[in-house]
Amino acid sequence: MKDKQAQALLRRAYELDGANDEETKALYRDWAETYDGTMIDGLGYVSPMKIAALTAQLVPDRAARILDVGCGTGLLAAFLMEEGFSQIDGLDYSAEMLDVAKRKGRIVERFEKDLNQPLEMGEAQFDALVSTGTFTHGHVGGDCLEALIEVLRPGGVLICTVHQDVWDQGRFGAVLAGLVSSGAAEIVSRDPDRLFESDVTPTGWYVVLRRC
Repeated sequence: MKDKQAQALLRRAYELDGANDEETKALYRDWAETYDGTMIDGLGYVSPMKIAALTAQLVPDRAARILDVGCGTGLLAAFLMEEGFSQIDGLDYSAEMLDVAKRKGRIVERFEKDLNQPLEMGEAQFDALVSTGTFTHGHVGGDCLEALIEVLRPGGVLICTVHQDVWDQGRFGAVLAGLVSSGAAEIVSRDPDRLFESDVTPTGWYVVLRRC
């Protein structure tokens, strides 16, 4: 049974659509210190482990420079470290979440960025981008994918989850089709799977995109 407090926090996050910056940042400021326990123990969040395992399969170089997009407190980065990766940077909207990730030694560099704004990070900086829990209800739509692909080195991969409920609404399918048709990227795989342990059926797409 999911913890009631954990469910309430997740519901609050899903209801952020239309919220202003102040409300959004307030949620993650309040949540930063307890986020790990809420997601793993309270909600049985399995997608960080799945994305880390998929990254380990697709990125053989454990010294590869990886950017965790929407890293939060670095949960995914922690699982990547268990897979042997050591050069993991974190990008997030919340300064407090980034503080926790940095304090716990899960990320090397921190980037406080809003994915709905220009990234201004330069091109071809990373061997891989990873993300889970960012492309979901009330968060970021698919329009940011073009800018994210630009920070990948040629041949680099974006490995992420997209909640199935927002695939069409967030224009993820349309944006990916545009990237493919322009020759900027290719879709390596798009597989349905669970995001939470208690999900009865797949709730997310696990997507792998490679920069051409």
